[in-house]
Amino acid sequence: MSDSEKKLKVRRVAKIFVSGDSPIEVLRGVDMAVERGVSVSIRGESGSGKTTLLNIIAGLETADSGTVSLNGMDLQSLNEKKLASVRCRQIGMVFQAYHLIPELDVLENVLMAARILGDLSEPNRRRARELLERVGLGGRLHSSPTQLSGGEKQRVALARALMNRPTLILADEPTGNLDEKTAHGVIDLIFEICREENSSLVMVTHNPQYAARTDRQLLLNNGLMTDDIKNPAGN
Repeated sequence: MSDSEKKLKVRRVAKIFVSGDSPIEVLRGVDMAVERGVSVSIRGESGSGKTTLLNIIAGLETADSGTVSLNGMDLQSLNEKKLASVRCRQIGMVFQAYHLIPELDVLENVLMAARILGDLSEPNRRRARELLERVGLGGRLHSSPTQLSGGEKQRVALARALMNRPTLILADEPTGNLDEKTAHGVIDLIFEICREENSSLVMVTHNPQYAARTDRQLLLNNGLMTDDIKNPAGN
């Protein structure tokens, strides 16, 4: 598969939620294409459907209509077992709330992605250690997540997302729980490592400066996706 074929394609994706007797059309036909290695930011008001869209791309929620394809595969046509495999192998997710497993140490949290695939071989263990070294936690391999700061937890989450060399990273407000200085460090790491790994990045953020660092800035408004013409340079 050529690099030009390695992309994310979102076509006419719609999603309706029902509140009481009233349907709420959160997504009304979203279109988006992201080439391999390209970074995209999505901004929008709270409740505009940004997280819902990322969850649909990841296969965690189902669209009411439209299609999502990754590297030529229609994700919504896959059964749950195949979808879970694709999600684990090709999609890395970084969320605001970290979602680390407190009963596991830092290294085992990163290795969880490999464990799901049934491959805890020494090369994968070495990669996990190298990723933790890369994010500045090489000396905390056997620490409990409960012993880490918020920034350290998010660095572990980033290493875990990259564990299986995904072609796509989905980041949903990855700095939302962090102070400004720590947030800048985490954002730098996300961009640096995605570039090194040639992973595409789709990042939901409320921060216009972080959005401006992506190759393309998008705005989700009234259920539709448009170019964020008001934020071409973080303004």
